[in-house]
Amino acid sequence: LNDGVQHGRVFQLTGSAGSTAEHFMWKDGLNLAWAAREEGNDILEIEFDYYTGATTTSQNSIRLLILNGDLSRILGGYMIAQDTKIISGLAYYEDDPGNGTYQYSLGANGEDVVLPNSTWIRLGMSFKRSDGKVIWKGPGFDSFTNGTTAGENPAEIDFLATATYEEGIENTVASTARFDNY
Repeated sequence: LNDGVQHGRVFQLTGSAGSTAEHFMWKDGLNLAWAAREEGNDILEIEFDYYTGATTTSQNSIRLLILNGDLSRILGGYMIAQDTKIISGLAYYEDDPGNGTYQYSLGANGEDVVLPNSTWIRLGMSFKRSDGKVIWKGPGFDSFTNGTTAGENPAEIDFLATATYEEGIENTVASTARFDNY
């Protein structure tokens, strides 16, 4: 997709107009690159530009996920609600068996961060293998969590558009997300 002079060619991911479909994009090979890294390099950093688009009634959320070797745990990630433009952090945190991925408010004092409409923004995230720490950075936030995934190896980074289910709310509107400079 050509998105004008500033960003030229960008990647666009379109979410479903239904309640169950998910659309993914990933590139194979992270697990091999991670295994070949120099000893002591235990931090995976990701930065990208994201176009927020207009607020919509779509119940889709756009996510970027760092997944472990068997794809069972989200080591770190972002979730952006298309209808509210609230951005949240995602990370696996096991405080008792059966729990798993938690959603973190990224603002000061646990407040929601709302992204501006129709704006390119720079987002960043890192995962530290030695202690499971996840750091999220973007406009209006610089937040972290000490996750419970110390020792886990990142194996895949996924871009995902998925319909978020809420009791009594049916998703009938698709939405798009644009990424650049990944």
